[in-house]
Amino acid sequence: MARPKPLAVLDTCVIIDALTADDASPVDLNQRAHALDVLAELEKTHRLAIPAAVIAELGCGHPEPVFREILSAIPEMLVLALDAQAAIAAGPLRARARPKAKDERRFQDYDALIAGTALANGAAVLVTSNIADFQKLLQDEDIELRNHLGQPTNKGAQLKLLPTGSSTATPSTKKRAKRSDDPT
Repeated sequence: MARPKPLAVLDTCVIIDALTADDASPVDLNQRAHALDVLAELEKTHRLAIPAAVIAELGCGHPEPVFREILSAIPEMLVLALDAQAAIAAGPLRARARPKAKDERRFQDYDALIAGTALANGAAVLVTSNIADFQKLLQDEDIELRNHLGQPTNKGAQLKLLPTGSSTATPSTKKRAKRSDDPT
């Protein structure tokens, strides 16, 4: 029996960039094309999933018609529940990353919930454009951070989303979160 593909968790910004409306600006369309390229390539080697916290975050920043359009694509994706394991993982991440200086940017609670969900489900990769924020949250964890923005490679590959399924929570090992472009 073949081993399941490793899990790649998508941050809210990835969903927004991948599902940009067709009448968006050229910059937005370029980001969408690249996001789809990155996800299509990643899907060859990983199972793609979004944490339930991403759905909640999408709902608080978009007008209802846009939110409904985004939600229409989600049933085809594996959605990871915000269960007890994810909540237990998220709390210490949020506390550890809380800024000590008044002028330092405050972390979003959603980012901690997304990171906690990724860890609780044994994700190998977290895809985001907010690399610096997630590096602080996941500084001692063994999870690759991959930026989905940049120059498109094949102008927006068609993404085949995996069907919904269950996930298994597994403990992660303690290592420094790394960027996919780090030589280490």
